[in-house]
Amino acid sequence: MDKKSIRAVLLIISTFTYLLFGAAILEKLESPDDMERRQEIRIISKKMQQKYNFTKDYQLLQTVVIKSIPHKGGYQWKFVGAFYFATVVITTVGKFSDYFNCKRRMKK
Repeated sequence: MDKKSIRAVLLIISTFTYLLFGAAILEKLESPDDMERRQEIRIISKKMQQKYNFTKDYQLLQTVVIKSIPHKGGYQWKFVGAFYFATVVITTVGKFSDYFNCKRRMKK
C-alpha cells in the first residue's frame, strides 16, 4: 500500500471511530431524558383521557401533531439515531465557510 492509501484508510477508520464514540456519548446523555419525558407525557395523557373521556383518535392526533412525537418512531436517542446525528454534524460542519472561501478564491 502506498502512503496516500494508508492515510485514507486511517482517516476513514478514525472518522468511523469518532462517530461511534460520538453516538455512544449522545445516547448516554440524551436517552434517559427522552424516555423520562415520554413517560411523563403518557401519564398526563392517561390522566386526561380518564378525566375527560377522550377517544383514542384524539390521543393519536395529540401525540402526532401537538407533542411532535414521531408516530411509531420509538425513542430518538438510541444508538442508531445518535449515530445518524453525529454523522450529520460531521458532514455539515464547515460547509458554508468552504463555499465562501472558494468563491473568494475564484474572484482573484
